[in-house]
Order: sequence, then structure tokens, then C-alpha cells
Amino acid sequence: MARLTVERWAQLAILATGLAAIRTAAEILRLHAVRGPAFGMGTALDFARGAVIASAGTWLAAAAHFLGRHRAAIAIAAATVAALLGYRFLVMG
Repeated sequence: MARLTVERWAQLAILATGLAAIRTAAEILRLHAVRGPAFGMGTALDFARGAVIASAGTWLAAAAHFLGRHRAAIAIAAATVAALLGYRFLVMG
């Protein structure tokens, strides 16, 4: 098996943060369907903020990747995942 290059790792990291953004946005729709009227704006805003964090991280990592800064893209993606985990456990409980 061939070794993965830094460029390929950067692409995989961008993919992971993009999927996190999509998953977070989809969770809003899922919770709205499951909870119905009990689904409040506060809960939706918590998830929307997470989606914005993931989207911004994906955008920054993709920009770094296209500028040829593959290691920076990996670092940005890792920081985005860490920020999402921190947001999940510290803010959302």
C-alpha cells in the first residue's frame, strides 16, 4: 500500500470537517422532526453555532490547501475538530 502524502492527509482532513458541518446542520432538521413543537430556538441556535464553527474551519482549511499550505490545512482541521468537541462538551453539556 502506498503511503499517504501530506496533500492527501490535508484533503482527508478537509473532508472530515466538511462532513462535520453537514452532520451538524442535519442534526437540526432531525431534532426538529423528532421533537416537533418542543424543539426550541435555543436548541437550534446551539447546533447552528456548531455548524458555523465547522463551516468556517472547513473554509479556512480549504483555503490553506489551495494556497499550498497542506500542513496548515491539517492543523486548521484538527483545531476545528477540537473546537467542535470543546463546544459540544463545554457549552452544550
